[in-house]
Amino acid sequence: MTEQKLDYLTDEELEKLIEDVEMHGMLECPSYVKQEILEKTRVSLRKRKQQFYIYSFKVWGATAAAIVLLFSLPQAPQMIEPQFSITDKLSRGTSSVCESLNNFTDMLIDRERWEEY
Repeated sequence: MTEQKLDYLTDEELEKLIEDVEMHGMLECPSYVKQEILEKTRVSLRKRKQQFYIYSFKVWGATAAAIVLLFSLPQAPQMIEPQFSITDKLSRGTSSVCESLNNFTDMLIDRERWEEY
């Protein structure tokens, strides 16, 4: 192969490789490679399981701490006057504007009716 910074073979190189495999057969990998790959897979699987268990214990601990705090802290005193959220305030404001517009249009309609007679 020529030294190119490409990650794939050129057409000529690919044809040479196909010819070589057809003439001489495929190369065998060393016998220890399979064992190495299996061992690395086992180690990787062990690490992933260990990370999962650690994560599970962290979540369990955080949940337990939240429940303990929820029931151990004193209750907040109840507000005498309820505080309205911003959406409640907007709703009341738009209702008041709509009511004013309705009253104004009703007044205009009534005036037009009286002028017709």
